[in-house]
This record gives sequence, C-alpha cells and structure tokens, in this order.
Amino acid sequence: MVVHWISPYRTDRNIGKAINEAIQQLQPADDDWIVHTDHDVLFLLPDSKADIIERLETQAEYDILGAGTNRLSLKHQVFPGMFEVFDISDHVNKAKELQELHKGKVRPTNDGIAAMCMCFRYSLWKKVGGFKENRINFDTLFCHFAQKEGAKMGVMLGVYVFHLYRWGAEYPGREISHLR
Repeated sequence: MVVHWISPYRTDRNIGKAINEAIQQLQPADDDWIVHTDHDVLFLLPDSKADIIERLETQAEYDILGAGTNRLSLKHQVFPGMFEVFDISDHVNKAKELQELHKGKVRPTNDGIAAMCMCFRYSLWKKVGGFKENRINFDTLFCHFAQKEGAKMGVMLGVYVFHLYRWGAEYPGREISHLR
C-alpha cells in the first residue's frame, strides 16, 4: 500500500485547488491513499502516522477516514472538553489515553470528515471529480459527492491530533478570514 502525505497551500487561499494540484503532481495509482492535513495540525505521538496507516490497511470498508481532534466545527470529530485546553501536554496525554482506549476502532459517520486530517483513495478523488475549487466548504462538498457514490466515512477514535483551528478568535466557528 502506498500512502501520500500532503499539506498543500496557496496564497490565494483556494484550498480545494491546492489539494487538487498536489494530488495531480503525485500521479498516484488508483489504490493509493492520500492523507491531507492542514498546516496547523500536529501529530502528538511518535506512532500517530503508523496508526493511520494501520487503519487504512485494516478498515477496508471505509473510503474516507478522519482523525479526532481538539478544535473543529464538525463536533463529531472533537473530543469533549478539549476545545479550550491550552496546555499542549494535556493534548499529548489525551492522545495517549485515546490511543490506548480505542486503538484500531473507527466510528462510522454520515456527517462528513474535515480536511484538517482526511484520508481517501485516489480512485475516490477521481470518481467525485476532486475537490471543489474556490469554495470554503470544499471538504464538506467532497464528502457529500463521495456519499452519493456510496462512500463510507469514519472517524479513527484512537488517532487524536492537535488542531490550532482559529486560535484566539472570539467565535472560532465563524472565523473564516483565512479561507477567503
């Protein structure tokens, strides 16, 4: 299995286009996995990426997988009580706890997966026509079109990443200046 890790960026903030361009440059095989992470995501454990690869190998029924996190608008990927925790040591401890409690477990979801840490096969990306460009909700739309194609999504419960996600904004869920 081949896994491509990408974290593209564009100064014009067209994230969907940045992801599409990065994938096109890879020229992956249909069965290759793409793992996209935002630039403000931090893997907290030395084996976090190995855990993700293990999920990709063992959870073949899923077409899109995402990690759990501390800060995000999609509440089904946020672990309770971590949104306003500012000590990174607490997040490392949470990552260890969740890895021990939930190693290998995936919770199905129909509510989408945020691009902050999204895993998907290249063949699915091709099937849905890539990410919509010039759209703030590029990841939501990708998941929507993937579901129309029969894709199954899940959250990797034992993989917890720190996401800076609009740190310091008065209303983080409504702060989108970085996307415009």
